[in-house]
Amino acid sequence: MAWNYPPRQFAPPNSGAGGVTFTNSVEPAAAGSTLILPVGIRPAVAGVIPTVTITDNLAGTWERLTQGPTNGSTYTEIWMRRNAAGITTINLGTAAGGSDIQNIQGHPLELTGATPGTPIVASQGNASAATWPAATVTAPTGAVAIGNLTLGVTNRAIDLTHPGYTDLIELKSSGLCTRAAHTLTEATGDTGPTWAIVPGGSSTGNSSSVASTVAIPASEDGEPDPDPDPDPPDVTTTLRRVTGGALVPIRLAVVTGSGLDY
Repeated sequence: MAWNYPPRQFAPPNSGAGGVTFTNSVEPAAAGSTLILPVGIRPAVAGVIPTVTITDNLAGTWERLTQGPTNGSTYTEIWMRRNAAGITTINLGTAAGGSDIQNIQGHPLELTGATPGTPIVASQGNASAATWPAATVTAPTGAVAIGNLTLGVTNRAIDLTHPGYTDLIELKSSGLCTRAAHTLTEATGDTGPTWAIVPGGSSTGNSSSVASTVAIPASEDGEPDPDPDPDPPDVTTTLRRVTGGALVPIRLAVVTGSGLDY
């Protein structure tokens, strides 16, 4: 099994002061698909990480794959929903009903063609700088790697600087900037997107960031499994029958797949 690449943008990326809803009633999530939601959060109180919640119209289970540390003003999370067929609506918020966040943003993506194996994750906070190293994961060939970055400023122009990654729409509002990008790994090795402040702009001061990367390999469930019930061994036994008043031994062989031999 292999992922269909690139992933589909399930719904337009969006942001909201207390939460956000992503809707796609025209083309619901496909049979066997997996939804991925990179999230950026700016808490109402700096350094206090709220409890993010995600629900959908089918009331399924969302898994939080990674949660980055806070850089004092923002942090990132990446979530996954297996068996997403028929989903049309995703609700992103917090357990406190959004009162504990200043802003929250997300980029919903849909993966098809395979079922997810065990995700490989990494997160890190990056010190104030004009460029930021990637949160790096060691991914196998054929994995979809998705990176997410948050800043606590909205007046910086940011470039994706890692070759081979596809950049998603940048979200900027209410003191939160979220970037996301993805790639399909061509060989086993370290991967993770990197970004940098565009030089020469009106606002080029350094900024701290938080980065998360998730690599999702395709499960090998499509490969033939070892035979869980192998054929039993041949069995030979001795019976006796009466012939003219005497017991005469006979041999009975039970041979798998060929019936009985006398």
